[in-house]
Amino acid sequence: LQIKSLTTSTMAEYSIYAQRHGLATLFQDLLTGLLVDRPSDPIDHMIQALKRSPVLRVLVLGPPASGKHTICDSLAKRANAVSLSVAEVVRDAAADGDDLGKKAEGLLAEGGSVPQDILVPLVIRRIRKPDCVRKGYFLHGVPRTRAEALALQAASLLPTHVLSLSVPDAVLLERFKGRRMDPSTGAVYHLTFAPPPAEAAVVPLPRDTDAAMAAALTAHHRQAPGIAACFAHLLRSVNVDQPQGDAADAAWSLLCAQSESNAPFTPRVVLLGAAGSGRSTQGQLLAQKYNLVFVNAGTLVRQAVAANTEAGQVCAVYLKRQALLPDTLMVKLLRERLSKPDCAGRGWVLRGFPRTRDQAALLQRAGIEPNRVVLLQLADDLAAERLCPRRTDPVTGKQYMLPTAPAEIVARLVQHPRDTPDAVAARHQAWAEHAEDIADFYPGLQRLSAQGEVARVFELVEGVVVRPRKKDPTL
Repeated sequence: LQIKSLTTSTMAEYSIYAQRHGLATLFQDLLTGLLVDRPSDPIDHMIQALKRSPVLRVLVLGPPASGKHTICDSLAKRANAVSLSVAEVVRDAAADGDDLGKKAEGLLAEGGSVPQDILVPLVIRRIRKPDCVRKGYFLHGVPRTRAEALALQAASLLPTHVLSLSVPDAVLLERFKGRRMDPSTGAVYHLTFAPPPAEAAVVPLPRDTDAAMAAALTAHHRQAPGIAACFAHLLRSVNVDQPQGDAADAAWSLLCAQSESNAPFTPRVVLLGAAGSGRSTQGQLLAQKYNLVFVNAGTLVRQAVAANTEAGQVCAVYLKRQALLPDTLMVKLLRERLSKPDCAGRGWVLRGFPRTRDQAALLQRAGIEPNRVVLLQLADDLAAERLCPRRTDPVTGKQYMLPTAPAEIVARLVQHPRDTPDAVAARHQAWAEHAEDIADFYPGLQRLSAQGEVARVFELVEGVVVRPRKKDPTL
């Protein structure tokens, strides 16, 4: 038993270390780089990769006239990356004297399209140039078919993100009428949404006829599902039927989302918030859905007292005096509980501790490091509406809300002293004094509104636990 406990504790420490330093993502990025670049010296390649900052490699998909070029330019500017279209890839290749580039340029000049066997190698060569390797890129216009997507993947096109722009066909049909192109640069503009520079001699795109647009939309809808299936694990949809800036913000927000990883993940969740914010309810829902261990600090103390353990006997003295437990004693109880095999193996959700920055620091020094911290925020008056009507049946121990309690037991229901209006106000004041300090202690803390239906709040909490948000995708 001693060896088993030591092994479990050691594995938990390994897990914390790996997640703290993002080792799974690091190894995944290094392997991806090897597959993309196929260097002759893999070790030196990985060393050089570790010296560089991570970059975004983004593929932007969408129907014609959905604003792919505009979105790419906007996002690339934010990320200091390279924005690429098919026309730009072809033009750069032709300017470099590439035979395939010259052939593709001739096809585009004649109003034709570039076949897959020419376009795929041109794209791969372009994204392997130093500027794209060093700064990252936003690419649109490819793939046009599922076969082309598979060919690009086989040639080592491995994006970090794939954005799919979504907009109703009726809106697209209106949008495309204002599109214009600068023949000298190949840049595409829109008279309303992305006006060309005053000096640019723009002309309507030759293919922008009603019949051509309808045919292009039909072709897009036919090919889109197959293309999406090739990038299903990366694909994120962006609604671009909104102002240009809002659409770019929505896309940027998706790039800020933590990338999915196949690495084993053990949730260690701390729920913070004032009384009445729903920490117990949300914690129990998380535990039930994801098979986590729900640990309530108060319940843990009562269990120790009932079990008459050594720590429980000390706790009983403080409870008898109605005094707060020393922080060191509470941390000892939590360390013992959270290091048990069920918590170490399945993960845990902690509610009721820490309540101050000093307590959070004590937890950290004891090796208890959450990888998700959620602060549930609720206005004082709404918290009072939730807590003050609560009553307990002394016969069954069940809790009721006065408006909905059975009439036959209302007379015997009692109110916990902590649920009186004055007590609730005092508890909120005590929390407010430490809320910002403890929030600052956890840089990755997510603030969520606890107002509304339980199910709606749980969707928000679940989203943070399953897919946390990074501060910036380029960090």
